[in-house]
Amino acid sequence: MKFRLKLSIFFALFFISLQVFQTDKSVPSYKPELEFVASTDVLKILEKSCYDCHSYKTQYPFYAYIFPISSFLTSHIIEAREELNFSTWEEYSTEKKIEKLEDIIDEIENKEMPILSYRILHPESQISGDELILIKKWVQEFQDKENERARKNSN
Repeated sequence: MKFRLKLSIFFALFFISLQVFQTDKSVPSYKPELEFVASTDVLKILEKSCYDCHSYKTQYPFYAYIFPISSFLTSHIIEAREELNFSTWEEYSTEKKIEKLEDIIDEIENKEMPILSYRILHPESQISGDELILIKKWVQEFQDKENERARKNSN
């Protein structure tokens, strides 16, 4: 009995001591004027479902400060921002923007984004069929506008 108690105390103290090691949650410097711009409705959908991982506007929940969860979340967010970062959207070329927008639609349709673990902890992040239709319409309008701009520039 004494051994179990000592072992429990040891693991409790070990776990508590790990909380000293926090991951870096600071936001890199960036230019806000390079942020993603969309219709208000589309922007609201993406903010509620994507921005915590795919922008510098991450809202860290309480559990993001508990080791080892904090390490998992931080590495996931870093990887997500490397794939798509709405805070640096205007740095992408037009072709890359169109590719990313098409990827967003595919990921939502295939239920790959938001990822399951995020949807479980944030049920409001689930994107409805109507919201997906709105995003698709906006993407099509964006593509049409960019194609028109490219056509004018080639003349």
